[in-house]
Amino acid sequence: MTASSLRSLRNPNFRLYLTGQGLSQIGTWFQLTTEMWVIFELTGSGKALGVHSILRFGPLMLVGIPGTLFSGRFDRRKFLIATSSFYGLVTLTMAIVGWTWSVSLPLIYIGVFIQGVLFSLYNPVRRAFIRDLTNDANMSNSMSLNSSMEVLTRTIGPALAGIMIVTIGAPWCFALNALSFSAFVTALVLMDTTKLRPAQRMNRESGQIRAGFRYAWSNRRIRRTLAMTTVVFVFIWNWQVILPVYASEELGGDASLYGLLVALLGLGAFIGTLVVARLTTITGRYFRIVSAFLAVALLITATAPSLAFAVLGLALIGAAGTAFQIGAITRLQLECDDLMSTRVLALSSVTSTGAKPVMGILAGSIMDSADSRVAFGVGAAAAACLLLFLTLSRLPPAVAAPTESPSPAPSSAASDTGSSDERLPNDESVA
Repeated sequence: MTASSLRSLRNPNFRLYLTGQGLSQIGTWFQLTTEMWVIFELTGSGKALGVHSILRFGPLMLVGIPGTLFSGRFDRRKFLIATSSFYGLVTLTMAIVGWTWSVSLPLIYIGVFIQGVLFSLYNPVRRAFIRDLTNDANMSNSMSLNSSMEVLTRTIGPALAGIMIVTIGAPWCFALNALSFSAFVTALVLMDTTKLRPAQRMNRESGQIRAGFRYAWSNRRIRRTLAMTTVVFVFIWNWQVILPVYASEELGGDASLYGLLVALLGLGAFIGTLVVARLTTITGRYFRIVSAFLAVALLITATAPSLAFAVLGLALIGAAGTAFQIGAITRLQLECDDLMSTRVLALSSVTSTGAKPVMGILAGSIMDSADSRVAFGVGAAAAACLLLFLTLSRLPPAVAAPTESPSPAPSSAASDTGSSDERLPNDESVA
């Protein structure tokens, strides 16, 4: 990376955020990888893995948007300190119970549900807090570095967790996650609050949820991006449920292989961030290319005759899936004004993370009735259908430039036709 691509690191508050959040995300992947593998070991059921997704992400669908309005009435930094502290206490309790008695299915399900409720409040605020740390000129760069951090933790966390599950046991993985939250809380406490951007707080008013929906629906780019996100996360982004079964039954591996496969997805995702970082526009053509790569990658994984082909397919899934996610989040961030950003990001969380319960049950049912290869195949078919839809629904060039957003072209995400007047500044690559 060049010095220009690292310019947000000159901001001490952003450095603290990135360091603390990076350590916390590694711990989160320790927890998630351990939970999924232990559930499969205890039950051998794809549906049981799907229940994990319902308990972890279901609360987001129920309280995500109202919870965002509630959290929007508080100082974001203080709210993150409170929720992160409680999050750490929950995981520490799971570790203590695991050491004292055993790591059982009810323990995991109860802990996951509590984490899910906290996550529904915590995640949109965490994403919106990046706006408080930086200015508009460095917004894209800050999001790029944050995405790179998340991708790296997705590579490091599962790989280490797979080894530690086998060597020291699940409770220690939970304890390390609890410790990782203290790093993020410490980073938040040490920030210079005088250097934070003043955030607009939401007042208690009627019709705020409807206003958020109307705002998102009135902008074609926001509306279209949210629809694409729903399809990807329901039918395609289902590897968390599929991989434990795929690693065990199709590749004959144990927890170490499972952790390695998740890490390979993360490695592919990191490559995807490097590719996306070179772009200066996000267009409809961008999403069509990403959908094509997703279809090919999922098909390779579904039909892989050996571990080498599975590695190739999973690395491509990580690269294409992350490219889609970064493109979607970047477009939404640049389309929103400050007051509406948290509400639109909450809608994004519902259409992406909140869709995972549906994805979990769908993938689990497919694996119980067929196998994990078929589950990957269904994702490939969904990606192909998305590509077909995006191709057939393109606007003619004469009417392509949307009129919903009054913001000037340099600060707006590109239209679906990629017209030259909607380019991002060259020093703010989309990533």
